[in-house]
Amino acid sequence: MLKVDGLNIKIVRSRRKTISLEVSDSGEVILKSPENLSRAFLRKFVLKHRNWLFQKLFDVEEKKKFFEGRGFRDGAVFYYFGVPYVLKVIESSISLKLSGNYSLLSSDWLSDAKGVFITWYKKVGLPYITERVRFFAEDRFSYKNVKITRAEKRWGSCSGSNSLCFSYRVLMLPEEILDYIVVHEIAHIKEKNHSKRFWKLGSVRYFV
Repeated sequence: MLKVDGLNIKIVRSRRKTISLEVSDSGEVILKSPENLSRAFLRKFVLKHRNWLFQKLFDVEEKKKFFEGRGFRDGAVFYYFGVPYVLKVIESSISLKLSGNYSLLSSDWLSDAKGVFITWYKKVGLPYITERVRFFAEDRFSYKNVKITRAEKRWGSCSGSNSLCFSYRVLMLPEEILDYIVVHEIAHIKEKNHSKRFWKLGSVRYFV
């Protein structure tokens, strides 16, 4: 196993002559390598292709529907930090809560289930993401504030005044991918484009 930029990468060595990097449908990262290559060389290979790698991981997560199967009914699945939770509709005064491997939705709120979930993601996500921004930015990057939005078409953004915004959907992703998005937006504080300098900044390894 090789750990790069917070990702655990499975190494499969064989008599092959080339290196390949793959992401399975479940999100597992697999690096296929000739038997004689060092871990240092493999690490450099992964870092060189990290932007492609994270994009593939984003694609995998996008394929996971906000809800899978039967919509907002018992048995549907939603994700929190990459972990699936099965929906149960119950009688409760609390609109939504997690319990074990289940998300418990009050039947009183079923007609506005998506709104309830988005509100819940924003509520639980803001303290967590604010702390991750503080952790990576430290005193090297100055930002105005951190917000969680209802954005559907982008994961995050950095405004001209350095306000950092993140879609509620990032809370569905595994933590290592969420960290990558946080770092990506922090890097935009200093580089508002996607230049070479930006990609140097926009790497988790730069921050830790």
